[in-house]
Amino acid sequence: MSVIRTLHQQLINKERSALEIVQSSLERIQVLEPVLRSFLRVTSDHAIDHAKKVDDKIQNGESIGLLAGIPVAVKDNLCTVGIPTTCGSRILADFIPPYESTVTQKLANTQFNGVFRLSGDCQPLGYYSYSWWFFRWVGGGSGCQ
Repeated sequence: MSVIRTLHQQLINKERSALEIVQSSLERIQVLEPVLRSFLRVTSDHAIDHAKKVDDKIQNGESIGLLAGIPVAVKDNLCTVGIPTTCGSRILADFIPPYESTVTQKLANTQFNGVFRLSGDCQPLGYYSYSWWFFRWVGGGSGCQ
């Protein structure tokens, strides 16, 4: 949590912008994703748009929540309106939810930038990792076995 608090403080002190934070995350993903393979989807445009909105709020003197503008990855079994949610399954490859999950709605209320979709453990779309130990499988967190 200290990283989040540090980033939040940098945002409100105008030491960094939300856009800079998101672009840094996107660059890091671009470098590491070919090896780690943790994401099913990276919605860069959505992340950048959200960051700009947070930056506008800061520039207008509006208060922001602790997670405002902070890039957060959510597991791909949590529905997000308008963003494909596949649960790592080919069966759901074309599913775009018309509703928001309770978890992502509560996070959205904090103004977080939840735009990255982590893979689940069902694995029909391939092998994915959540950690630096990318030679290990993360194992049954969602019970898809």
